Amino acid sequence: MIKRFKRPLVIILSIILVFIIIFISTVEIEASRANSSIEEFINRGELICTEGSTEYYLVRKEYDYENTDLRIVDTYNDGVVGTIGDIYFTDTDFGSNFVTKYICKKLRVGHCAVVASPNAEFNYEIVGNVNKKDNIVKIYENDWQYLVNYHEYIAVRVKGMDADKQNKLILQLQKMEGSPYNFFVFAHMKNRYYCTDMATYAYKEALDMNINKFFVSTGASMISNDNTYLIYYKREVNKGDIKYQVYFLGE
Repeated sequence: MIKRFKRPLVIILSIILVFIIIFISTVEIEASRANSSIEEFINRGELICTEGSTEYYLVRKEYDYENTDLRIVDTYNDGVVGTIGDIYFTDTDFGSNFVTKYICKKLRVGHCAVVASPNAEFNYEIVGNVNKKDNIVKIYENDWQYLVNYHEYIAVRVKGMDADKQNKLILQLQKMEGSPYNFFVFAHMKNRYYCTDMATYAYKEALDMNINKFFVSTGASMISNDNTYLIYYKREVNKGDIKYQVYFLGE
C-alpha cells in the first residue's frame, strides 16, 4: 500500500516544487526589472541638501517624456508628492508572515495609492485590513509622508498625462468608489479590487493604457513598465547619521 501511494505523492511534491521554483524565479525577475529602473533614476541624483537625518537628491530631467511641468514637489523636503494620476507604492507588509513579507518587498505590493487632487492633498486608495465597511475604494487625506513602518516611498507618473487624461482618470475612479476589496489577488474580479489592481484597472478603463504586464497587478511591474517613469523615490538607508535618502525629478 505504501508503494501504491509513493509514486503519486512524489509526482504531487514534484509539481509543487516546480511551481515554487517558477514562482520565485518570476518574482525575482520582476523585482530585478524594477530595481534596474530605480537604480537608473537614483544614479542621476545630485546631492543638494542634508537636513537632519535625510539627504535630498535632485534628479534632473533627461528624457523628453519626463514631464516636470506637472507638479512633483514644491520644495526639496516636500513629502506630499505629485499631482492627479501619479501612483504611489510602498513595499511594507504590515503582517508578520514571511512569505507575504518576501512578496511585498520584491513586488512592491505593500500598498498603493493614486493621487486624486492637483496638489496631492488627497489620494484614491483601498485597504483590506480594516473592516467590511471601510475596505472599499475611497478618497483619503494624503498622509504618506508620515508613514514610518516602510523602507521605500515610490511615486511614478504615466507618460503623456495632461489635463484631459487626468479628468478621464478621475471620472473612472469616481465610478469605482465604494467597490469592495478583492482578497483573491490572483483573479481580476468584476467591481472588486486590491490596491495596485485599483490603479491598473482605472488606467485601463479610462485611457485604454496597460501599465502592468505581470499576471497580477504589482508596483514592481508598474515601475518598470514602458508607459511610466519615476518622479520620486525615498528609501531607508540607516548609514551613520543618515536614515533616509530622497530623490525627486526636476529641472
